Amino acid sequence: MDILNKKERFNAFMLFLLMFFITTGVLITAIFFNFKLPLKENEVLKSENDKMNAQFTFNNEFTEKIEGIGKLVDSLDKAPESFQFIEQSINYDLVELKEKIPNDSLINTRLYDNIILTLKSYVNAKKKIILSSKSDEEVDELKEEIKDLKEENKDLSKQIEYLQIMSNR
Repeated sequence: MDILNKKERFNAFMLFLLMFFITTGVLITAIFFNFKLPLKENEVLKSENDKMNAQFTFNNEFTEKIEGIGKLVDSLDKAPESFQFIEQSINYDLVELKEKIPNDSLINTRLYDNIILTLKSYVNAKKKIILSSKSDEEVDELKEEIKDLKEENKDLSKQIEYLQIMSNR
């Protein structure tokens, strides 16, 4: 006995095999991407996390260094005789900070540059204030000296007049 619909059965079986392989391929591809893509995504997220951690660490170091420089700036008023030494120390710390700013930071580096420039201009302003206060003291001393010299000049002019009167007699 021969099968009557052998050709249709063969075509149906081949269609089944084709659909089976397509479905199996889709499943294997989905499973592959399900495992492979998250690994790459995890690598990208880890690298971004490392950058953010480095940025956070740098921000903490930057803040601590700025606070230290702030203490030095405050000491400028307390010790005006050592102003130049403290100013050089501040400038050295600012240059050191400027060099440590990462170029690949997530935040724009102009923020750090502006903070450094602001601190530098603040130190310069304090220097001008201290110099002007010294100048004011010198002006006050000179005014006192002028008053003393005017008094001495009045005394000398009286003596000259007295001597002229005495010489004319």
